[in-house]
Amino acid sequence: MRGRTASEQLTLQWNGRTIPARWQRSQRRSVQLQLEPPGLVCCRTPLHVTRAGALRALEDKKDWILAGLEQFAQLGVAPHTYRSGDVFWFAGEQLTLRILEGEGPYYTVEATDSELQVTAADTNPAQIKAMLETWYRQMARQWLTTWVNYHSRCLALEPKGITITGARKRWGSCSDQGRLSFSWLLVMAPPLVMEYVVVHELCHMRIMDHSPKFWKLVAEALPGWREQRDWLSRHGLRFFWN
Repeated sequence: MRGRTASEQLTLQWNGRTIPARWQRSQRRSVQLQLEPPGLVCCRTPLHVTRAGALRALEDKKDWILAGLEQFAQLGVAPHTYRSGDVFWFAGEQLTLRILEGEGPYYTVEATDSELQVTAADTNPAQIKAMLETWYRQMARQWLTTWVNYHSRCLALEPKGITITGARKRWGSCSDQGRLSFSWLLVMAPPLVMEYVVVHELCHMRIMDHSPKFWKLVAEALPGWREQRDWLSRHGLRFFWN
């Protein structure tokens, strides 16, 4: 076990299908399940959980897992190779990755109408992935900060700060202290969808639950919120990062 983390490959035999799974144990407190394109199931557990325990956790979420994998198949989601020709989402548009060889230690990432251009001396896929993630995080902070500043003024709220995270299962959150957190993956969605998530979390600064009173406040701040929420529910699985 390295760094108090262990990993093991599992094979699930469900409904006549063979589904690959990865079980990872680490110093965490709870079990987390995650789906990764094109069809890998990840199960993360605390160190004390046994292999049998991990399999039970997967079995308990069997219906959710199969539904998610079916959605991947319908959406045509495929893993990135981080080479020219890959397709990435940005601000609701699909852009084709184009890698250009540059000189020196610096690199640039630029989004055009149809391409995501990366110019770098080191075009190793691992380096391209790191460059793209850094750029996406920067863009997410810019977009989301703009929406937070605008709607916090409209709602007469003062957030304690904004954190950009790598969360895959939660688009945003609001702490009891009024600190907002957003997944950088949100910048792949259309701007109006990003706006909805920002408004949703800002409204939690006043009402922490999802009561009718909360949704009334969301509707007052953003009348078209249902359409944006539904769009994210339908397409959110597209915004993976393998």
